[in-house]
Amino acid sequence: LFEGIALGLSSNLAATMNIMLALLFHKIPDGMSLGISLSKNFRKDEEEKKRAMRLVLAFSFSTPVGIIIGMLL
Repeated sequence: LFEGIALGLSSNLAATMNIMLALLFHKIPDGMSLGISLSKNFRKDEEEKKRAMRLVLAFSFSTPVGIIIGMLL
């Protein structure tokens, strides 16, 4: 969320590109480690699988929501 706010608040192209590159190189391993962790820990029943899906959705929407918040500030 906070990195999205930083991206939404950036005012020039150079700052935006720097933050985008940092997000790109951070979110890929972060998402992979989250996926591995969720696949190991949430596999017992359907309720746990639904909880894992909600966590994945929260992870995926956190940066776009942060960008929108940053743009509105």
